[in-house]
Amino acid sequence: MKLKNPRTNSLDQKKGIIENNNRLNRILAWIIFGIGFFLYWNTLHHNYVLDDFSTIADNSITTQGPRAIVDIFTHHYRYGYYTSNDGLYRPLPVAIFALEWWITPNNPSLAHLVNILLYALTGYFIFMTFTKLMKNYNIVLPLIVTMLFITHPIHTEVVANIKSLDEILGFLFSFAALNVFCDYFENKSMSRLGTGMVFFFLALISKESTITMVAGIPLCFLYFRSNDRKEIVTTAISLFAVAILFLIIRFYVLSRSTGDESLNGLLNPLILSTDSFHRFTNEVRILVYYLKLLIYPSPLLYDYSFNQIPLENSYSIPSILSILIYVGLFIYGVIGFLKKHLLAFGVLFYLVTLSIFSNMFFLLGVSMAERFIYFASFGFCFSIGLLLMKFTNTQLNAINYVNFNSFFNSNKKIILICSLIGFIYSIGTISRNRDWKDNFTLFSHDIEYMPKNARAHSFLGNEIIKTIAPNENDRSTFVDLNLRGIEELKKSIEIYPKNYDALNCLGSGYLLIDSIDNAEFYFKKALEINPKDKSYLASAYFTKGEYDKAIDLYSKIINDNPKNLDALVYLGIAYGTKNNYPQAIDCFKKATIIQPKGSQIYYYLSSAYKLNGDSINAEQSFQQAYKLDPSLERP
Repeated sequence: MKLKNPRTNSLDQKKGIIENNNRLNRILAWIIFGIGFFLYWNTLHHNYVLDDFSTIADNSITTQGPRAIVDIFTHHYRYGYYTSNDGLYRPLPVAIFALEWWITPNNPSLAHLVNILLYALTGYFIFMTFTKLMKNYNIVLPLIVTMLFITHPIHTEVVANIKSLDEILGFLFSFAALNVFCDYFENKSMSRLGTGMVFFFLALISKESTITMVAGIPLCFLYFRSNDRKEIVTTAISLFAVAILFLIIRFYVLSRSTGDESLNGLLNPLILSTDSFHRFTNEVRILVYYLKLLIYPSPLLYDYSFNQIPLENSYSIPSILSILIYVGLFIYGVIGFLKKHLLAFGVLFYLVTLSIFSNMFFLLGVSMAERFIYFASFGFCFSIGLLLMKFTNTQLNAINYVNFNSFFNSNKKIILICSLIGFIYSIGTISRNRDWKDNFTLFSHDIEYMPKNARAHSFLGNEIIKTIAPNENDRSTFVDLNLRGIEELKKSIEIYPKNYDALNCLGSGYLLIDSIDNAEFYFKKALEINPKDKSYLASAYFTKGEYDKAIDLYSKIINDNPKNLDALVYLGIAYGTKNNYPQAIDCFKKATIIQPKGSQIYYYLSSAYKLNGDSINAEQSFQQAYKLDPSLERP
């Protein structure tokens, strides 16, 4: 009988252990994927909400589909909705939106499905990446960290709001880069280093704030691969080089766009701070709200603008406590890093990835948003997971598990505690998802918690007037709905008198119920605050039949923006009403160039030609209109 070499037995046993561990890791990763998918399944048939309209449904570039890809990569983020430069460059998610629209036009279900799948895949990648990165630690730690992250209700905005695909992609590609860099550390393959750089570039063109991972990824290696100093330096240099390349491309693209979206106190109240120290104390106090929502995620809100979190005196107790909390976290993070305390990793990851949203280095367009905490929440979940490990006396060092049962039995206490927390989180997540069904559902639900929020009242009033009321056939109910919307808008103006969007919408509400003098009054007040937007007052003059005044304002609008389609059409109608048919024809012809498939524009053009005595062009224009819309009757 031939005996096996003891060394061969040892190698076979080692391979068997590795295979068992890898199999277990894959099972756990797919369980996490399934949980992430299940939690957001109820958003699949939701509508477009909030910024989904400016980036997708109402965006003239995105709705062109794949043929707009070049425009998307060579212009600012909301190009096609805003004429002015919004200061953002995130072409990858917008390109995906364009493809989704092309496949299922005006149907958000596919986009919601993509968000759900990518979020679930994020959970898979977090776990697989950190089991690879933390190979000397018990895999139960990456598991509970990922479970806390994937179930946390604060991520509902990111997944349920299609627009936040930028957050999902930025995080997913960052962790994909981290995963590939782990392979580079193991086998020193330059191809893995290059692949990691590509993934990181994809993360950056998904959302600019991903640039914090230039520090976040090396931080991971300094903690869990501290002996590979050469590889850490190489990785850090590679990340820095990719970030520089992205910033150069971003600067070039944005420099070609004209105009800039200016900051205002309605969206970011920090602008209204009396001095720099006053602003600093309120910045830190807002950061504590993030911690509060991570610890106790209720109530969750879609907006935190003026006056949701009122500015406080520099020396108020909440401000002082906020400063002490974050100074304490920073000091502990630095000291803990030097001593390689594992808890300090979670603290530092939280602080590093949140820093770009702190408003301390530069003011953002808004003071606070739940999506801003998406990256940083991983650091929070890591810290809580580690504390749970210590609380339950769970072994932190690596353990070789034979199968799933041995894994569960060895970590039963912490798995059960984490499952309970995850279950409570999941209930909160599924419940909050329902609020994101559509704008009216979201706005009417959250207003209960936002009595002093100017934009919240403005959004709800605007939604009632522009979306809910038009669906009502009964005139009396239609008027009542508009009056309800007007009431909400007046509350908004009481809170923030310079809210010109609310003033314009208020005027629109009055216009719809034929209270034209009130409409003109509020349009004029809005124009005093924002002289650029003359279209609302022009529409009031048009409705009142004061066509000379309407023509004057529409002409000024077109001088500022020759491609303003609505202004051209209404100017053409106004000229036609004044029997100035040559000018009307000129306006409608320019409008057809901008909107070549506009059947109604060709119909107006046909009427203008006919009234001007040009029967040949009148017939040609009508035939074009009829071709686009056979229901039209000859003028």
